[in-house]
Amino acid sequence: MTPSRARHAPRAASVEPSVDAQRRSIRERLALTEWIEVVVIFAVLAFVVSVPLLYSAARGVDVVRPWVIGAVAVLAPLLLLAAWLLSEHFWNVADTLEARRRRTEYDRLVGSQLDLAAWCGPELFDEVVDRAVTRLPAEFIRGLEQRNVAITTADGDPEWPWALGLYQTQGGITKITLFRVNLVRSAGSLDQLEDAVADTLLHEVGHAFGMTEDDLNRYSIGNRPVRGAIPVRRLADPAQGAPGPGEVTPGTG
Repeated sequence: MTPSRARHAPRAASVEPSVDAQRRSIRERLALTEWIEVVVIFAVLAFVVSVPLLYSAARGVDVVRPWVIGAVAVLAPLLLLAAWLLSEHFWNVADTLEARRRRTEYDRLVGSQLDLAAWCGPELFDEVVDRAVTRLPAEFIRGLEQRNVAITTADGDPEWPWALGLYQTQGGITKITLFRVNLVRSAGSLDQLEDAVADTLLHEVGHAFGMTEDDLNRYSIGNRPVRGAIPVRRLADPAQGAPGPGEVTPGTG
């Protein structure tokens, strides 16, 4: 799964990567394994299993025998496998708890903001998004079509409770999603919503064309624009000739 890119409302804590809902392959799981943790668990398991031998040795029993050596040779890889499985289990539990926390935060956030977003329902929001899409420069539309990028809308996403928009590539699907509740909440009028949707759409289109957050922060549509960031022409404004230095172009950065 390719990491998702989100445009989010300003806040102290940044949005964290989403928990992968798809089951990873063994190779991917091994690549993500915290081997120090596995070694620690292995050492604990080995100590527990060796307690009888240590006790017998303390009582003067000769434990260095061929069958003991053979048993150790067999048990060692089994204990290592058990340690790895336990480590995976701990991470799965942690991921589940994190997903539940995010769902709770999302439900609380959306529940508290639905009234504020009621003036712009899903149908009106889709119309706003459609207008923003149709106002994209022709080269942007061609670039999105060539990359097979879909543009969708949703009320929100529990994995990204503060996001205004999200660019995702996973499971063979590449899409840009614009989130109604957060975008409407950030706007005080329909004109402001048009601007917020356009800026968020351009931000996610930038990710679709390979731009990083640092690249986008050089422009006014970044999450944290740098001082002197280049202003991006509003989609509602008519284009004046060739793209100016303040306009994002496909492949920038």
